[in-house]
Amino acid sequence: MDRRSPQNNRGNPRPFDHGAEADRAYRQVHCRNGQINGLDEYRGAFQEERTTFCHSMRKQKDKVKRLEELLSYRDSGYQQENKRLVDTIMEHEAEISRLNGNIEDAERQHKRQLDQIVARDEAEKGNVSDEKDQATSDSENNDVPLQCDPEIIKLRMRKGETMKELIRKGEELLECVTILEDRNSDLEEKMEAAELQHKEQLEDTVACFETQQQKLSDQNNEANLVTLNLLQRREEQLLQCEEKFTKSLAENTLTWESEKQEMEMKLKEVEKKKNYQASRNKTLETEFLQMEAQLKRQEEKFSKDLANKNHTWETEKQQMETTLNEVTQEKNDMAKVTLTLETEFKQVEAKLKQVEKEKDRLAENNLSWETDVKQLKEQMREQEEKFSKDLAEKQLNWEQFVQRKETDVKQLENQLEEQKKRLSKDLAQNQESWETNVNLVETKLNEITQKKDSLDQKHQSMETKLHLTETQLKQVEEQRDDLAQRRLSWATTEKKMEEENKLLEDLCLHMKNKSRGFFSRRRGETEDRDLALQKMISKMQEKEMRKKAKDARNTSSEKMEKMEEASGDSAPAPAGQQ
Repeated sequence: MDRRSPQNNRGNPRPFDHGAEADRAYRQVHCRNGQINGLDEYRGAFQEERTTFCHSMRKQKDKVKRLEELLSYRDSGYQQENKRLVDTIMEHEAEISRLNGNIEDAERQHKRQLDQIVARDEAEKGNVSDEKDQATSDSENNDVPLQCDPEIIKLRMRKGETMKELIRKGEELLECVTILEDRNSDLEEKMEAAELQHKEQLEDTVACFETQQQKLSDQNNEANLVTLNLLQRREEQLLQCEEKFTKSLAENTLTWESEKQEMEMKLKEVEKKKNYQASRNKTLETEFLQMEAQLKRQEEKFSKDLANKNHTWETEKQQMETTLNEVTQEKNDMAKVTLTLETEFKQVEAKLKQVEKEKDRLAENNLSWETDVKQLKEQMREQEEKFSKDLAEKQLNWEQFVQRKETDVKQLENQLEEQKKRLSKDLAQNQESWETNVNLVETKLNEITQKKDSLDQKHQSMETKLHLTETQLKQVEEQRDDLAQRRLSWATTEKKMEEENKLLEDLCLHMKNKSRGFFSRRRGETEDRDLALQKMISKMQEKEMRKKAKDARNTSSEKMEKMEEASGDSAPAPAGQQ
């Protein structure tokens, strides 16, 4: 019969090849372990890429937060400075309006006093002219000599007194006019000093405002350049990250698909092996049933033979001869079994050699294979020892069986019962071993399915993480749009600042025109705005140049004094040495 058939030449069941099945199982286990290790390595690399990407995203978020804080701080600083400047301008405007009110009140009082004095002079002149007219009319009507009339003398006396009073009042008026002129000159000097102070303050404020505006413009330009550079770098980094991420996703998807296909193929192979093992279990059950039927037949034969042995010794002799022939045949069968076992042992040794070769080949990649091969060797040695022990026991049993057959035929029933028990035990052990192997395979399949589920969950988690990264990228783009809107708002604020600067310049020109006199106001109204501003700027520059010249003179004088002091300190040194 064929070697692969489950029975011998005599129809007895072949011994179960535990070593080959163990080799297959261990190979499957090692293949799965290698796949799991590869997946773990891939997961570690992907986790490293994820950590690097998360670190870069955190750094970019921190940079964006810092820039936002700087922008908010700068906005708050600009607002505070603008408020302070507006408050100072309002205070100066209030002071200017108060001074203008005081000047107008003083002018009104001066005009009232002058009007009162002029009215008094005109009234006195009118009275004097009326008296003169009456005197002339009386002299013409009466035709009396004036020299002799006492009334005329009285009138002349009154006239002299009135003239004296008029002269005295004129002198008083002149004194009042001089006093008023002095007061007006003092007021004009005070007003000029106040105007000069106010102009200096305005010029200082305008200079400070211009310097601050220049600083703000420079800071805005620097901040805009910094933000542009940062945004460009960030966009480049994001593009690089997107490219890397897309490449890694494509590679990961390809690897995942290939691994899925491999796992599906392996699952199909495992299912095929499981079906094959189930069919083999069925064949073993059928063989066991056949063995039971054969044992029953042999029992019936032995019972018939024993019944016949009671009749004649000749039949017993013939049966003994037949049994001896059967024993010899069984010995021959045992020899054949030993030969088959030796061939199987050689095959196992060849497999061991192949395993050793595979071990040598795989030792460079994984150290875990060595431990597995050692375990396999130990198991194979244990199996060989078991086989040798079983063979020795069987040979002893068969020798005892032959001796007992030669000595006493009645012990055959006991031996047959013992063989039944042994066969039942062996079959039970084989079934238990097969059931354990099947359970192990099922547990491994369950573990593989669990690992597959875990890998699917990880894949889903990675997809969720991808969605999160996409949302983060969208947030970064929104922040970039917000920065662009803030730039536009800064441009509008700069335009507003320029308009406010123009308004301040107009206010300065208006206040300058107000502070001038009547004629200078007309002249200032005819002048152009640009010319007036240029004049103001030139005056401010002249003042700054004067201040710088004074500072330079002071510093040069201080240096000269220091040099003189140093020369004075160094001069007595050589005299002391002499």
